[in-house]
Amino acid sequence: ILTLSQDGTVILQCFNQIEKLIHQLQPLYSITNESLLINELARSPTPCLPYDNAKTTPLLHTITALESYTALIISLCKVGQVDLRTVCISKWSSKQGLSLINKLSELFNVIVWENALIGLLGPPYNCNNDRPDLERLLKAIGPNPQIKGKSSKKKKVPTATLR
Repeated sequence: ILTLSQDGTVILQCFNQIEKLIHQLQPLYSITNESLLINELARSPTPCLPYDNAKTTPLLHTITALESYTALIISLCKVGQVDLRTVCISKWSSKQGLSLINKLSELFNVIVWENALIGLLGPPYNCNNDRPDLERLLKAIGPNPQIKGKSSKKKKVPTATLR
């Protein structure tokens, strides 16, 4: 990967993939008072294993793929080779790179919004907009399993509850 990165090919391919993934996340940009991620998990046939099927949790899979490409680019930029750092800086400062930075900052705002909505479900707010999805998700997941601690006694994992 480092050898291919010398001419910027890997970085440009990552940029292209990131742009496609951001486009796939467009449903998240329609800011509502409901969490689309909780809704997606709640409607999944396997909410305990959301990574099993990309067709049932497309937003979650797309966010995960986006994070992987972003981590790759960050890793390339951190390499100690001066010529590779120069390539990274030139690609990020290009028109495509700057556009991508703007899109990633918009996505950051959307993810912060999703996080805020998820946070509103718990005390002290107890927002009701996503409550049916959350109740469906908790019902599908079922009670928390018993796990063994360091001693031979079984410890109970705290259960998520709605108030």
